[in-house]
Amino acid sequence: MVASLVATAQEGEADSAEVASVAVAEQIGREPDRDPDDAAFWLPPDAPGDLHPPRDQKIGPLVTAAGGTREERLVVRRVRAFVERLSEGDLDTDAVAASERASFRRRFRVVLDRAYLPHEVRIGTISFPGNRGESQAVASIRLFGDPGDARGSVYLVREEGRWVIEDIALDFSLLSEPADPPDPYRPGDDGWSVR
Repeated sequence: MVASLVATAQEGEADSAEVASVAVAEQIGREPDRDPDDAAFWLPPDAPGDLHPPRDQKIGPLVTAAGGTREERLVVRRVRAFVERLSEGDLDTDAVAASERASFRRRFRVVLDRAYLPHEVRIGTISFPGNRGESQAVASIRLFGDPGDARGSVYLVREEGRWVIEDIALDFSLLSEPADPPDPYRPGDDGWSVR
């Protein structure tokens, strides 16, 4: 199959990424039509059971940048980019719904003035509630500051074909308070595992 794809790539009918993907799939014994962005693609073909994503002890299963549906990955990218800019002391108003920008500027003035800034984000379950289909999303998040952490939710809506943040329900002041001591680490529950 790789040889035929190389020939069609030379003729301009297949791109080099497709050829590379098929070559890797054949080398590790996978079907070429499987998606290499799917974490399960990289497991050996005879791996037992299902792949279980990592978990956070406070918010449960985590969504990874490569996991989930296309819409979930877009939500993850939007939330991560917003938090990254916030960690630098900057409010990314372009990532906020147009109707909420003035409100966000007022609300986040305190967060920025008092330096309640996160340095890490974990994104848990993402749901698409209600009868609006995939035009509204809710992501559970956990932010880590210095020295504390806070849990909450980010509410997103589709606006002009892209995900934007409509609201964040989280107490940013907790990022500056000492966090509760962590629960004991349980390897089977707190990391990737195959069952």
